[in-house]
Amino acid sequence: MEKNKLHIIDSECFDREIMNKIFGNTYEISASENVKGFINNIEANVIDVIYYEFRKANLSELKMFCQTIKTIDKIIPWIIVISENSIEIEQYARINNAFYCMIRPFNLKELWDVIEAATNKLEFI
Repeated sequence: MEKNKLHIIDSECFDREIMNKIFGNTYEISASENVKGFINNIEANVIDVIYYEFRKANLSELKMFCQTIKTIDKIIPWIIVISENSIEIEQYARINNAFYCMIRPFNLKELWDVIEAATNKLEFI
């Protein structure tokens, strides 16, 4: 059985490695440290779900990400994790069809459930 492909966007190398350890047995993992890396990576990889760790409240980076998502031929559920509780960031993500917005802190079970729900949504698209 082929694994679903989870792409992780996270500026912290350690956190990308942790995500790979947690989800690597269930999902095929690809990763980039920023949106520009994701843009370069999107053409090389088929991606089913995106986990976007949004550490810095930089709306222009989120806008670049959302514009890129809109150019992809298939719908890819994406999850954004916001470290700062910014209503503007959360609203922008939701308006641009984020599958789920998580605000730190959260527990691993919640993260697992959200990624699994996004993967299950693929069956209905």
